[in-house]
Parts: sequence; structure tokens; C-alpha cells
Amino acid sequence: MEQALVDVYVCSKPLQWFNIHNLNHSKERRNILIVIDSFSGSSDFCKRLSEYDNIWSEILIAESRSDSVKLASKFKIHSLHVDCDYGIVGYKYSLLKPHFFYVIEEGFGPYVDKIAEKSVPFIKMVLFKLLGWGTYLGGAPFTNGIYLYNPAYYINKWNCPKERILNFNYSFFELLRKESLILENVFPIPEYISNVKQGKVLLYLTAYDIKDLAVNYIIDNTDFFDTVIIKLHPHLKEEPVEIKKIREIIGDKLIAFNSNILAELIISNLSDTNELTIINEGSASCLYITDPTIKLIDLKSKYNEEIEMFKVALSNNNH
Repeated sequence: MEQALVDVYVCSKPLQWFNIHNLNHSKERRNILIVIDSFSGSSDFCKRLSEYDNIWSEILIAESRSDSVKLASKFKIHSLHVDCDYGIVGYKYSLLKPHFFYVIEEGFGPYVDKIAEKSVPFIKMVLFKLLGWGTYLGGAPFTNGIYLYNPAYYINKWNCPKERILNFNYSFFELLRKESLILENVFPIPEYISNVKQGKVLLYLTAYDIKDLAVNYIIDNTDFFDTVIIKLHPHLKEEPVEIKKIREIIGDKLIAFNSNILAELIISNLSDTNELTIINEGSASCLYITDPTIKLIDLKSKYNEEIEMFKVALSNNNH
């Protein structure tokens, strides 16, 4: 018997799973989710999805990117949905030979020049083009389309064909409201967050490491805030030593935690009942914030100008 076609979705962090919910899913084919074990609590995350998310016929955990390709190769794929078609990673996914290959936005990645951040960018650009690899997210020759929240900025950035651009069903915050029930079940807000009310709160959303600039800002401004909350990046599986330094200085004011809960849910919960300031480093969680009462401090100066241009394009697009 010929193997039936399936739709495969690969995600390496919870935000990608959330954005997958913003797509239409086949009711005729099986939907397979492959979660890469690259973030804290990925196993528990998959267990909650198995209980509360009825989209999936099967949920698999991959130990690495390479393992996700290996797991996907067991299926005859109608459509493959990934966060990356760039470079050798995208090329490996293309070897699965799906009928359709799609990229799903999962942050600011599709809007920045990945090659420019690497060493010898010109050589890599020439090499990638010769090999037929993607040189930016959504730009590989084998990619059929990319789902975006800010298509106008992307098209202007890459001067790419408009027919390659695909729209999500809802805006980001519309999706947050629409999927509130499943989000409450998959990501229950911990009491140490929900109990923070009626105060001045500083929330630090870390990247892969703790910046000295952030540590200094927290210590220098601790008297201004009633509570300091540090949400570690999902890929950080151990508490960095800088947390101990901050805790020694500000004591019980600090709440530091490592969780795969979406930062957007933390922000929504805290901003409802507090005066909120957020330190971040180009975090995708802050890209779509329009609430003027939330103060944003972006430490990642490399992207500050691009992020501002991104938000202007998004605002114009929404109007």
C-alpha cells in the first residue's frame, strides 16, 4: 500500500508552535508536529500539546536539527513547514522533497540579513547562490512561500516576488485572543507572576546570555521598581551566574525563572495590573507591542534602527 501524504511542521521553540496555529490545517491529511529539543521543558511542552492541542495526529521530539530531518524523512510529505530555508539547514530540509515547502515567521529573523552577520559574507553569498541555497529566510529557490506578519517590510527589504508572500489568518494579538483557552492550558501562568499586581515592574527578557548593560540597568534602577522579573531565554537550560549577582544586591525584589511559557503571555498578564517596563535584546515578543503604557528598552543596538523601521511599516500596513 502506498504511503499516505502528510503535512509536517517543525518547530524549535514555543513561538513557532503558536504561529502554526495561525494557519489553515488539512482535515484530509495527517498533521505531524516535530519539536526540536532545544529549549527548556520541551518534553513537558509536548505532553501538554498531546493533551490540549487536537490538531496533531502525531507529536515527535527531535534531539537536534539533523534529527528533525531524520524523523521527517519517515513520511511522504505533502507540505513541509519550517522556520528556516536558509543555508545548509534549509538545504537539508529540501532533500525531503516535499510537494510544497513553506517557511513560517518566528521572530525578527526573516527581516534581517543573516549572511551579513557572518564572517566573509561576500564569499558565503556567492557560495550559497552557486549551491542553490537560500541567502535569506524565505528566499531559497525551492521555497514555495513564507508566512509573515509584516509582508510590506519584507518585500521592501528583499525586493522579492509578491506571490511568494503568504498571510497569516490573524494578526499576532488577534491570535492571542482567539487562542486564549488553549494558551491557558498549554502555558498556565505561574502564581509568582499572577500575584504581582499594582506596582512598578521591570521585566527583562534575556537573549542567549545576560548582558552587562542589563545587569547594570537593573542594579542602578532597583529603587524605582517594586519587582524585577527576569525571564530567561527558552534555550537557556541553566541559570546564568549573573542572576546570583543581581539576587545578592536586590534580594527579594527579584523573580528569575526559566520557562517555555510565551513571553507575550507574561507581558499581557503583567501589563493588565502593573506599570510595566521591558528590557529586551531585539526580542520577537516585543515586535508587535502597540500599548503606549508599556515602556520598551531595547539593548540590542545592532537592530534598533531596523526594528523601528519594521514597526513603522507594520503600523502603516495595519492602517
